[in-house]
Amino acid sequence: MVAIVGVQRAYLWNFKHLATLIENHLEAFLTFLVDGFVLILVDRLIHEFQYFLWSDEPTAGVDPKARREFWQMLHQLSDRGISILVSTHYMDEAERCHKVAYLSYGRLLANGTIASIIASQNLITMRTSGAGLTLLESQLQRLPDIEQTVIFGNQLYITSRDEAKLKSALFAFTQQGYEFCKVDTNLEDAFTYLMKNNCEKN
Repeated sequence: MVAIVGVQRAYLWNFKHLATLIENHLEAFLTFLVDGFVLILVDRLIHEFQYFLWSDEPTAGVDPKARREFWQMLHQLSDRGISILVSTHYMDEAERCHKVAYLSYGRLLANGTIASIIASQNLITMRTSGAGLTLLESQLQRLPDIEQTVIFGNQLYITSRDEAKLKSALFAFTQQGYEFCKVDTNLEDAFTYLMKNNCEKN
């Protein structure tokens, strides 16, 4: 299963061609109306064409239970040897896939497994918690060795490319009572870093 991240819209067939295929291969199908486009799951089409392609964010607006069941269905199809192409802006959905490709303004920024894409960015991530995280974040964002920061709940994540410089930059804040621990860099960190670098180049 492959996720395409950053795709604005994707088409598999035009409706006239799709209608002809359904008429010729109709056996069993499910139809989903997604952002004005139709996703067709057809057993015989699956075996003939070996892939899916639909407009991005197919589970937008879907409740958590239905969303989970939808992905369970996709993984069941994947286990049957079906190649599935997913376009999404959600990093948690991309993490459900076996391989990921990042597209930005028509450019392929990265392609590979989730682990390989994260590793290739050479990012170091530290985490802290406590009061005044928005103030702390604004102070950290001014430092040259900080690549990015993000707050999730009551925790602040700080990312850099140089572990020694990151620890040095954070040391001053330990005097304010903050404690920092190293954590795994995730796919969203890698994606935002790739996007940031791509925007700077352009």
